[in-house]
Amino acid sequence: MPKLEMLRGILSATRSLVTDLIWSPRRCIAASAVAILLAIFLGCMSINIGWPSAETGGEDVLVQKGTLHPSEFDQDVFYPIPYTSPPNLTIDEPFHRDVLVVEQEADHFRVRYTKDKPLAIFGVEWTARGTRAPAIKPPTQETAAPQ
Repeated sequence: MPKLEMLRGILSATRSLVTDLIWSPRRCIAASAVAILLAIFLGCMSINIGWPSAETGGEDVLVQKGTLHPSEFDQDVFYPIPYTSPPNLTIDEPFHRDVLVVEQEADHFRVRYTKDKPLAIFGVEWTARGTRAPAIKPPTQETAAPQ
């Protein structure tokens, strides 16, 4: 008798383990609904991981955006497309005065983090707006050389 009771206990424990591992239809529907909502949410987000982007707004206005990542040293950021003069640069930084723009030129800018351990560990967004520099055309070579 005690062996039979012990065997029944083992079988019921095994049965509960197996039934807990099997997904019910409700769990499958709930998991797929969460996965679909997560895919929609992430698909609608504009995720830009460090690479600058450029877009034109209006006639000759060029808008470029990017992300700065904390550094111990001064950081030079070069615009993918240069401007004719230093552009209007804005830095969207939630922790005020962690980032200081040291130098700004038509083709790049330099920043310095003012704190030893900046609070903006996920990066700081920057946006530059200005007039696009004209494209430089390569010199043309004459086909017939004078003799």
